[in-house]
Amino acid sequence: MTAPHRSGAHAAEPDSSGTSTRSSSRAKKTKAHAPKASAHNTVDARFGRVVILDITPSQEGDAFPARVEIGETITVSAQLFIEGRMKVGATAVLRNPQGRVVQRRAMSCVNAGLDRWSVRLQAGKHSDALPWDKAFAAVKRQLGLWSVTIEGWEDRYALWLHDAAIKVQVNDDVANALDEGASILTRWAEDADSGLGARAKKVLLKAARDIADPSVDIAKRFAAADSAEIHRLHDSNPLRDHISESQAKVFRVQRPKSSFASWYQFFPRSEGAYLDPRSHQIVQGNFLSAAAGLERARKEGFDIVYLPPIFPIGRSNRKGRNNALIAGPTDPGSPFGIGSALGGHDTVDPKLGTMDDFRSFVGSAHALGLEIALDFALQCSPDHPWVKQHPDWFRHKADGSIAFAENPP
Repeated sequence: MTAPHRSGAHAAEPDSSGTSTRSSSRAKKTKAHAPKASAHNTVDARFGRVVILDITPSQEGDAFPARVEIGETITVSAQLFIEGRMKVGATAVLRNPQGRVVQRRAMSCVNAGLDRWSVRLQAGKHSDALPWDKAFAAVKRQLGLWSVTIEGWEDRYALWLHDAAIKVQVNDDVANALDEGASILTRWAEDADSGLGARAKKVLLKAARDIADPSVDIAKRFAAADSAEIHRLHDSNPLRDHISESQAKVFRVQRPKSSFASWYQFFPRSEGAYLDPRSHQIVQGNFLSAAAGLERARKEGFDIVYLPPIFPIGRSNRKGRNNALIAGPTDPGSPFGIGSALGGHDTVDPKLGTMDDFRSFVGSAHALGLEIALDFALQCSPDHPWVKQHPDWFRHKADGSIAFAENPP
């Protein structure tokens, strides 16, 4: 065989507690100073207020996008930290190939010592549709390059809650601590980024009024900002200060059943072959006779029927039975010695049938839920049309002749 050169080639909408409507009630203003309203970081993602490193999954150092099957749940993690003793929060934002946000999920700290945060995301909706099914049109729109962006942010409420609890316990500078809490809750209720509904805003504003009321017992004032309802809002719709956005991590979502399949190597020239009683010669099978073997593959639990090359086989240097170097007049040769006067890699071997016969064979496989995989081996027989048409595609020996595989030696 003669080998040519092989050139290497280098979701659900964001969580919300309701529609965003401005509440008519307002908590009274306090004198405590608080950070300005949340704003996205506009500088290079590598230099945000929150440092975001080592986003996974990563494939070959991001030389290639990681791959997942559509509907597969994947774990996304990253390292996040901020200066000093500030508390950090993290949100993962999943976008489909059209750039639409399909999931926005809060991340959890899974290793505080390493500042490691993690979340599970689902890349599209699971489907069992195969490419020839009508339902595959909807699946196809979800395939391609998706992206995950990590948003790190300063968790002002969590930091205040931690500090205020200590101050209330030891009765140290409690008035300032509670006034600061009222200010944070008020700003949280008015923050557009939090995506709060009218009811959630009222909860926060009422808590802000209660905590700022000096006529109420200190413990009750603090408890107003430490309720289970506010903790739920903190989990679902937090106040996010100094949001820092990472660079997008791209990964490829592939079609159903791309993660695993069982393959059946299937020689159509052997399927249905028989011994001619008159000539005592073997008559090879073809696509029509091979179709019956597809049912066997299906019953044995295979998903994909893999066909060795189905192109014409060359005559020059054709091998015989049991790898003999000289072929007999009726020996079919190796299907990997591709190409003859009948055609090359763009031609179905006429002994196997016509292109319509091949389409019928593929249709029979699809009806059984089987896929057909074709081996597009690049080996060429010396008889291949490309050898004469494109001699520059092939390696040459020192004397200028086209090199070929020598088996043996």
